[in-house]
Amino acid sequence: MEIKGIRGQFSTTLDEKGRMMLPARLRSQVPLDSLVLTKSVDRCLWLFPVDHWTRLVEGLSAKQSLFNDQYQMIYRRLIAPAEEIALDKSGRIKLLPSLMKSVGLNRDCSLIGMDDHIEIWDERVYEEYEEACSQSVKDGWNNLSGMGDLGL
Repeated sequence: MEIKGIRGQFSTTLDEKGRMMLPARLRSQVPLDSLVLTKSVDRCLWLFPVDHWTRLVEGLSAKQSLFNDQYQMIYRRLIAPAEEIALDKSGRIKLLPSLMKSVGLNRDCSLIGMDDHIEIWDERVYEEYEEACSQSVKDGWNNLSGMGDLGL
């Protein structure tokens, strides 16, 4: 099943056991029987529906050689640390300590809907990232101006 349209920005907190509540609005957008958690390219975690994750890994594997250095780096960063996780009866997910540590997750977190997956950021790290990227975002908007009305 193709998952698209996951969106929204939410604040949540981690408890002392590394669990976080997924907001109801976010839970309504994602099939929750099982999810895959992994490291992102940026300093956050990615949370994928299992079906989407499986297609992503199959697509990467089909297009890359085991002996390609970039493939090995992507595999180590994205695929190797991935873990399948489940939602508990209270609507919480439990994050793995090693993944939390790798991106600096503390108590206050931001969840960002990214169309086909969810990003999990430490709230302070996300604010710093947003500030650091502000000029790049403006440049991106300017580049889009040359692309016409984008279907609007």
